[in-house]
Amino acid sequence: MPGRNHPLPLHQRETLAGALPADPPIAEIEQEQIAPLAVVVEHNGPLTVHQLPARRAANMTVVAGLAPGGKVLGVELKRSRVVLCSVDQPFYYATGGAKISSVASADTAATIWPANVPLELLNADQVWLASAHATLSAKVGIVIESWAD
Repeated sequence: MPGRNHPLPLHQRETLAGALPADPPIAEIEQEQIAPLAVVVEHNGPLTVHQLPARRAANMTVVAGLAPGGKVLGVELKRSRVVLCSVDQPFYYATGGAKISSVASADTAATIWPANVPLELLNADQVWLASAHATLSAKVGIVIESWAD
């Protein structure tokens, strides 16, 4: 009798023969699963977040002259924080498109900031500086932190 000395009994050989298709599809062989394109996440309550450290930092000292003030920083979308600190004189600062064009406009378009007090700006706008003293310029230290390269 043919197949009598086969290691598997006849009922197991028939089960195996019926379980294996002769020409399986490629997807069945590779066993790939298509991942969903989006996952809907619903938050229920407050979330804890952690601010990551800045990836880049730069520092400089500028001399803020008398009004009209000068633009010291342009728009930078990668900037996360700027710290300004004058070491000798109070200064006017303005952000965005409000530049300091004269002493009179400094009072309306800008804000006066005292010396030796750090000013932290958390935006990516332009920064304009001018000395608040009538005859003396102000030395302003600037620390720039960026969240990306």
